[in-house]
Amino acid sequence: MLKSYLDASGRVTWIDLFDPTAEEIEQATAFSKVPIPTRAQLEEIESSSRLRVEGGTLCLSMPVSAHPEQNETAPTPIGFLLSPTTLVTLRYTELHGFEDAKKQLAKGDSVQTSIGIFIALLEGMIDFGADILEQLSQIRETLLGMQRIASFVAEKGHEWIGDDVQARLRTATGDLTSLTDFEVHLTDKVQFLLDAVLGFINTEQNDIFKVLTIVSVVGIPPTLVAGMYGMNFQMPEYHWHYGYAWGLSLILLSTILPIAWFKWRGWW
Repeated sequence: MLKSYLDASGRVTWIDLFDPTAEEIEQATAFSKVPIPTRAQLEEIESSSRLRVEGGTLCLSMPVSAHPEQNETAPTPIGFLLSPTTLVTLRYTELHGFEDAKKQLAKGDSVQTSIGIFIALLEGMIDFGADILEQLSQIRETLLGMQRIASFVAEKGHEWIGDDVQARLRTATGDLTSLTDFEVHLTDKVQFLLDAVLGFINTEQNDIFKVLTIVSVVGIPPTLVAGMYGMNFQMPEYHWHYGYAWGLSLILLSTILPIAWFKWRGWW
């Protein structure tokens, strides 16, 4: 779906592409003079793919959380093509901030320019992100609060609230306890996954240091031999017919022996 929005002077300042067809993408490309990215391009994670400039137009993309009712299993990509005169947005699901920006544009508020519309959209998505974070942080506090209330009412009002309500309160308390335990389980699971990731990172770092240590130890004996025969005074081996081959053999042997030792000990 392609929708265009005009400013007070009748000039197109915003083109909103919502799950567009190929024809709509061609129309937007012809108007903006900048190629409209595909969904696969919007999902690229490199900074150079998400933030770039083409002919004076800022090409931006990022993942964003959709409306909860959209049942999106993962963040959906959104793209912005921002120029001094026009904003082109490309999205594939309903997102917070868009409806508010459209209402402000229809009212003739300060959201009349491309950058004004962009800021309004950004502010709307920031507000939604803040709300989600607040909800997540308040879940445990809410569960504990309801658990205390249910237990308190069941204890202090047992003389007049009736047996049927007492039974329902006991059921509610049990449900809240199970939910609290499940929330603790999820927290522990996240912490376990974090510890596992850190463990993998430490293991990889240890392997790297192990290889570097072996390489440095293996390199010391041949360096010593080469340095000894490179000293600036006469040595008996210099006058041998096979003196050069003797020196190379010592260097090779001093390299092989440490490697064989590490292999024999099972260190490498």
